[in-house]
Amino acid sequence: MVGPCPCTYVWGRGAEGVVDASASPPRSCDAEGGWLRPQAEEALLEAAEEGDLATLARLLGEGVDINAEARGGWCGTSSTALVNAACNGKLDCLDYLIAQGAHVNAAQNYRWKTALHSAASNGHARCAESLLKAGADTSLEDNDRRTAFDLARIGCHTEVKEVFAAHTRQAAAERAAERAAREGNCCKAAENGDLGTLARRLGEGVNINATDEDGCTALMKSALYGELACLDHLISRGANLNAQDPNQMTALIIAAFKGEARCVESLLKAGADTSLTEAE
Repeated sequence: MVGPCPCTYVWGRGAEGVVDASASPPRSCDAEGGWLRPQAEEALLEAAEEGDLATLARLLGEGVDINAEARGGWCGTSSTALVNAACNGKLDCLDYLIAQGAHVNAAQNYRWKTALHSAASNGHARCAESLLKAGADTSLEDNDRRTAFDLARIGCHTEVKEVFAAHTRQAAAERAAERAAREGNCCKAAENGDLGTLARRLGEGVNINATDEDGCTALMKSALYGELACLDHLISRGANLNAQDPNQMTALIIAAFKGEARCVESLLKAGADTSLTEAE
């Protein structure tokens, strides 16, 4: 059994419980329940810091915790291998750690800087790009209430700022594509009489008056195919009764043209404009 730790440092428990704030921490300690970082975890962080991918892979293969927070630095600072790799621009190690499941948003406890903060503040654009692709949270703030982008801006790291700008544009495009897909599904649900999907999509905030690739709204699709339940649901949710497709046809004109009498009746009761006409 390992005996009491002889160290008397402020960040570790001494043999007599003595606290010595002036002492410097040792590199490792075997004390039970102590706070000093074990040798293997220290070696993992050092390998990431130095870009020693072979040692990093070996230590992880031996079971060292990839997300270990090793303490022992100034003011009890702790860090992770991913933060160390990002801070020093060691892209190969950073990518390997990400692939092996490292927590991308883990923070260094002294300044509360994540790996993304560290990469951005030190101008490591490729590391920042890898972290963003892995889902690093751009909204997290350090203990000075600064985001990673703030640090890139303060440090005048133009390349890093460009990485953030590209990520923002891509995220916006992906959201737009996802929204378009949901809106298209809404129209398709109305066309197929799938009231459950229609109601769910609308509950998710899909624009009720969005058009599909044919320029038709969900209300028009339900009128076209005589899906009365969907049509009534859309009316109750406030769909635009008088929206027109590229041929200036409204849901009422479409329902009348298709001979969907019950749909025509519902639209008239809801106040659909009978004066609108289709394009000549």
